[in-house]
Formats: sequence, structure tokens, C-alpha cells
Amino acid sequence: MKDLQNDPNDNHESVHTTSTLKPYFWAVGINLAYVLVELVSGWLSGSVALLADAFHNFQDVFSLGLAALGIWLTRLPSTDRKTYGYRKASILVSLTNAMLLVALSGGLIWEAIQKATHPTPVDGVTVIWVAGVGIVVNLGTAYFFHKDQHSDLNARAAFIHLLGDALVSLGVVVSGVLVVASGRTWIDPVVSVLVSLIILGSTWSLLRESINLSLDGVPSHLSLEAIRKAVMNVSGVQQVHDLHVWALSTHEAALSAHVLTVSSNVDEIAFTLREMLKKSFEIQHSTIQIEQQGGVANCNPAQDPGCC
Repeated sequence: MKDLQNDPNDNHESVHTTSTLKPYFWAVGINLAYVLVELVSGWLSGSVALLADAFHNFQDVFSLGLAALGIWLTRLPSTDRKTYGYRKASILVSLTNAMLLVALSGGLIWEAIQKATHPTPVDGVTVIWVAGVGIVVNLGTAYFFHKDQHSDLNARAAFIHLLGDALVSLGVVVSGVLVVASGRTWIDPVVSVLVSLIILGSTWSLLRESINLSLDGVPSHLSLEAIRKAVMNVSGVQQVHDLHVWALSTHEAALSAHVLTVSSNVDEIAFTLREMLKKSFEIQHSTIQIEQQGGVANCNPAQDPGCC
């Protein structure tokens, strides 16, 4: 039996990540400036839809800041106490963001109900102009995360949220136009509720995946059955068991497995498996334990039934 790991020195090396903090810094700065404009404009115009969008955008600013913190933490080196470093911090950040979004949506719906029962005048023209700027701001900052959205959960969350914000801002523009055209102020809180429902809808997949990764579940972009079949297709592999796949961070996965073989070329089989996992599934950290069937020296089945 031989235990072969991807990198025997991995526990004492700093974590490498391709994620960059620059898009987060730009997105935080631009969106924070826009949030201040929205808050002032929403207060002066009496638009709860504009205020709802402002609070939503502020939550995104906070989320982007947390995501940047998560990336920074993943770059800290591992220690004897934290052998994987702080990679899991990015998953905790993603889960925190999802939970905050759910709480925010509930607060916005409650505020819209209060606004609907106690209507006040709304300056529709101001709403239209400010929300129109929001469309440009959100589409522009979403572009910062377009490249990394397929490889990192936090980047995907930022991309989806910012695209959703652009759609929400479009909805606020429509509400402003309808208020100006019809004079019906109840349209504004109705749009606010729709904004909240959009937030909840876009948050569900993020919340589900964040909880899954927090519980060391298989990342959604990987299939355990597909990995099992790929391992079995490697020449010399007779059986695979105790196969586990989990997330080290929002963009890294790890794998451990016991592989049974009748071949004596255990080093070659382990190398082939590791390279296949990297190329086909982007699993950089793999621990493969090779078990030789019927070819292990000094094997006594009576003492160790699993050695043969």
C-alpha cells in the first residue's frame, strides 16, 4: 500500500490564487459613490424604490468588500495549526453574503408595505435620471468580473449581483416613467417588492452552493460519478473507493481516494491520475492511496484482510 500525494510540502507553502483584488477595489469605489447619490436622491424625491435600490447596492458594496477580504485571506500561508491556510474564508464570505442578501430582501419588502399603506409624493423625474445612471454603473462594474466568473464563486456572485442590479435599476426607471405618466404613487412600492423578489431569486443558488461548500460537499461544477469513471478509465486501475471531493476555497477543490491495482507501477499510475484530475477537472490538490491487489510483500490476510 502506498500513499501518494499531489504535493508533500503543500502544508507549508503559501497559497497561490489567480484571483486579483483590483476589480473589487474599483467596483467598491464606483458603487459606493453611486450609493451615496441614490440615498440622497431617494430621500429628496420620496422614492422608496430608489431607496430600496440604494440599500441593495450598499449591500453589494459590503459584499464586494467581504469578497476582497476573503481573497486576501486565501493568500496567507498555511501553518502547523491551519494546514490549509485560510482558503475556507472565501466560502464563509460567500455564505455571509448570501444570508445578508436574504435579510435585506425581507427588510425591503417590509419597507415597501409601509410605503404602500402610507403613500407619499414621488419625484418621478429624479428617479428616472438616478436609476438610469445606475444601469451604466452596474453594467460597467459587472464587466470587471466577467473573466473570472466561471472559475470563482465570489466572482460569479459579484457578476450576477451587478447584472441583477442593472436590471433592478431598469425596473426603477420604468417605475419612474409610470409615476410621471400616471401619477399613481403606489407603483413605486410595487416596484420595490419586485426588486426584493429579484434579489431573492438571484441569491438562492448562491446560498445553496455556499451551504454545500461549507459542509464539504462536492462543488456544483464537479460530478463525483464523472470523476469515478475517469479514474477507472486509467490503465492499471481495478477499483476506486473512499473517493472524496470537497472545496478548499470558492475556486479550489481537493480530492482523496483509495485506488486498487494489480500493477507494480504504482508511481506511474498515481502520476497519471493526478495529471488527469488537473487537466479534466481542475483539481490541483489530490491525495491518491494505491493498494496493490495480491502483490504486496509480507501480506497476511488473517492479520490484515484489506491488504489483498
